[in-house]
Amino acid sequence: MKKRNIILIIFIFLIVCIGITFGIFKLFDAMKSENEKVKKDMEEIHLLYDELNENASSFNKKKEEYDSIMSTLYYTNVQEKNKAIVNILNEYDLIIGRIIETGNHLKEKCAFTYTDNEVIQKCNSYQISYESAVQVFQKDIKRFNTLVENYNAWTKENSKYKTIEKFTSKYVE
Repeated sequence: MKKRNIILIIFIFLIVCIGITFGIFKLFDAMKSENEKVKKDMEEIHLLYDELNENASSFNKKKEEYDSIMSTLYYTNVQEKNKAIVNILNEYDLIIGRIIETGNHLKEKCAFTYTDNEVIQKCNSYQISYESAVQVFQKDIKRFNTLVENYNAWTKENSKYKTIEKFTSKYVE
């Protein structure tokens, strides 16, 4: 009976050891998988941040082009410059769409706290560029639409000029 108990205790001990070993193996495997996912996310943050910067550069160029046309705009030349302005606004709209999409991906990836200082810095600074671009875009569209309202009111008094349409964007509230 004692021999049987000793064998049973050894058997239970071996099963417990195998279970603990298997659990430790699974824990290390899960940690390795998590580390690989974090590394992949950090690489993606670097790529997304670079993409955001490229889009921000395009945004700034389009903003300068828009400001240049708007600074030479008078009611008497709105009609002839309207097509060029709308083309610029359409391109501007596409760029802000890419910025918003990239910013949303960064927001999703940056929800996790990383240990890499460069990633932390990118996660902290992307939002400033993102929000600034969206606010500037919305302000410019509202500025143009206010001009259109005023211009269209002016055309009622000056019937030789045609009215124009406001610019609509899904990114403007």
